[in-house]
Amino acid sequence: MKPGGFLCMVLTIPGFVLCWVLPTIASHLLHTSGQYTALVAQAGIATLCFAWPWLGVAGTVLATAITYGLHVGGADHAALVGSTIWAAMTLVNWGVRFPYSPSLTRLLFWLDMSSYFETCELRGDMDSMPRSRTLFMFHPHGVITAGFSCNGIFSREFHERTLPAECRANAASGSWSWPEWPGTVFLLTSGLREPCHYFKVLCDLTGRMESATRANMKSLMSAGRNVALIPGGFEEATLFEFGAHRVAMRRRKGVIKYALQHGYALQPIYTFGESRTYTTYTGMKSLRLWVNRLQVPTCLFWGDWLVPLFPRREAQCVSYVGAPLRLPRIESPTPQQVEEWHAAYLAALQKTFDEGKAGAGEADAVLEVW
Repeated sequence: MKPGGFLCMVLTIPGFVLCWVLPTIASHLLHTSGQYTALVAQAGIATLCFAWPWLGVAGTVLATAITYGLHVGGADHAALVGSTIWAAMTLVNWGVRFPYSPSLTRLLFWLDMSSYFETCELRGDMDSMPRSRTLFMFHPHGVITAGFSCNGIFSREFHERTLPAECRANAASGSWSWPEWPGTVFLLTSGLREPCHYFKVLCDLTGRMESATRANMKSLMSAGRNVALIPGGFEEATLFEFGAHRVAMRRRKGVIKYALQHGYALQPIYTFGESRTYTTYTGMKSLRLWVNRLQVPTCLFWGDWLVPLFPRREAQCVSYVGAPLRLPRIESPTPQQVEEWHAAYLAALQKTFDEGKAGAGEADAVLEVW
């Protein structure tokens, strides 16, 4: 493990894993001060903004007004601090968007998140990675998406291979300076990005981490942008078991429909070693999968012996890139066409897995498709 990789983990993982801390503190302060109406109002504003992000500015104004009202009404210090925290979270999460920062991109590439692990790299058919109109499908989710993050979002090599041709010289010079990020956009569940204040700021500043909403997907694909996502989502985190290779793809057909509508290629990327980054609680699977339908991850985990929040350093995360599956453009695909191409993608994923497992040191591995 190199210090840069460890620092990258410090900068990213606590931001979303511990995002519940600030709202809990704020709620406790308002509760102990007896300001129940303000507590309900602030939580309600945040909930409305989460459901309808376009309310962010109005919600921030209203949350600030509630805080000012407490001040005028002579509320105690604890209540003012609690309400201020709520107002600040509403502002950061939904009231303002921070611009892309080339400096942060250069810093994160220099630190090299992949250096946290003994081995963490891209392998496979990397020369086939297209520079436009491609959905990079990362599998599996794991607990903290090591492959997606280290070999995708924060990987200099990944972006050098997938940036539009006209941007290559800028990246090769080490500048990475544009008014907006021009490369692959990584889609995250909105329940992870927006309510997480600090992590949301990080997402904004990188310029390449957006919410996996229908509107964002359609907008990016209409523009021909490269997009990356983890189609199995939180369900794969719930299914996680140490050493097991599990992907939740049986019912993931919506993304296939979008790809057909926009004539995109689907490129499977499977990360061997993702299943060895944490140890998790595996009981009550049916109940946890049911709760997961509410977009609530139900995964209790333990990672590195020194910092359990972080993945095991000895895990070898090899993200194997398969050949792209090129889909035709069909404006209104039938359910049968979606089924056909969904089956074709599952076959491409299985082929990618089979071709990569021996080189990843797991020749006897078996892929479970849920």
